[in-house]
Amino acid sequence: MNIEPLGDVVVVEMATEEKSDGGILLPESAQDGSIGVVTAAGPGKKLENGEIQQIDVQVGDTVVFFPGAGTKISIEGKEVLFVTEREIVAIVHP
Repeated sequence: MNIEPLGDVVVVEMATEEKSDGGILLPESAQDGSIGVVTAAGPGKKLENGEIQQIDVQVGDTVVFFPGAGTKISIEGKEVLFVTEREIVAIVHP
């Protein structure tokens, strides 16, 4: 799957396990779909002056986002979530 999001849109693959790769125990809210791994990110938000404000997350980052955020889509049998950067509230570091 090769997705190239536009603007400040981030593609997140939903977490399916109770522990992150770094061994962090995920809270119950994460199991309900408010945590995942960034699989693609747009270049950033275009500002009024034409400059691009780069996104703070990178592919591979584990992120926490608001429950109910974004749009879920099934692509090639995998459920992914399209969220804007402002809907992401934290990056989880191991």
